[in-house]
Amino acid sequence: MNKVKIYYDFPTEKELEVEYLPDKWARVTCDTFRSFYGKRKIQGEIYEGPIYYSDTNKIYHPKKSDKINSIIGRSNINSLKRKKYGRT
Repeated sequence: MNKVKIYYDFPTEKELEVEYLPDKWARVTCDTFRSFYGKRKIQGEIYEGPIYYSDTNKIYHPKKSDKINSIIGRSNINSLKRKKYGRT
């Protein structure tokens, strides 16, 4: 497995939260925060920065059919490759 230095484009020492259900927020780690597809806050202020596939620096570009309020993992990358090359 290749080791990649993970890039954080937000202050990791601040209070990070994600909305896991409507009006239900939870504090999370910076790794979860950067890979969460849904509403995110830093110190109570809405954050609208990029979403990354977990454990990578590859930016995630959501589609209308993607499930909101979820963590975007490496398995999402693998499923895209399978669809692209006609594998199931």
